[in-house]
Amino acid sequence: MALRGPPLRNPYSTLGLFASALNAVLITASVLGASEAETAIRAATAQPAATFLAYALYGVIPLIIWIAATYLIAPFLFQRTFIRKLLLSTRYVEGTWIENVRLTDGSIGTAVICIAPDDSTFSLSGKTYDDQGELSSSFVADYHQFCWPILQYKHSNQPSKGQTGERRVEGIAELSFETSPTGPPSYYTGFFHHVGRRSRNQTEAWKVGQDEIQLLDRPSSRVRLIQKYRKAARARGASR
Repeated sequence: MALRGPPLRNPYSTLGLFASALNAVLITASVLGASEAETAIRAATAQPAATFLAYALYGVIPLIIWIAATYLIAPFLFQRTFIRKLLLSTRYVEGTWIENVRLTDGSIGTAVICIAPDDSTFSLSGKTYDDQGELSSSFVADYHQFCWPILQYKHSNQPSKGQTGERRVEGIAELSFETSPTGPPSYYTGFFHHVGRRSRNQTEAWKVGQDEIQLLDRPSSRVRLIQKYRKAARARGASR
């Protein structure tokens, strides 16, 4: 089952461009610095050893700077949330999302989706819960592609140990983020489809804040949060 998307730009290419520009600036500066060092050493002495040292500096310094920029500086910067928000701007979708899932029998299920930073890209995983706030299953995206505002991913779903008669399933999902010129999205719609099943399940989700993320730690408070966003779904549906 292939994932197909519109030919739009991946927002995370911005992070790659930033890393490339950072490397170019640092390497250019190191080459110029090494050139000045080489000139100074050769002007100070004509000894063969000094000449060899000058040429060695000319080659080694840019290499060291490139290694530092690629494996130390860029990863360090990409760990900073404010850097990622600055570069991704209105396309920043990382965080925790509460997703309402319309099941085939007409009932509503709940999933918690986590889009987490992963160097110059991101990882996506999630958990589904029943009406009592107990874990039903967990899943992780094995592969994803992001063509703004459409995020598609292939996932593997693993039922929790307490779920009998269930088995590991795979499928695809698509999220369509609600765009805004003033800030990052806080809502998306979409669907997921398990391999071997005819129908697909419609989804919608809201991004939650840090205070609500803490409520997900306990089943009792988790239930209240689930109910809150189901009411939000009904209210949004009524206003359409």
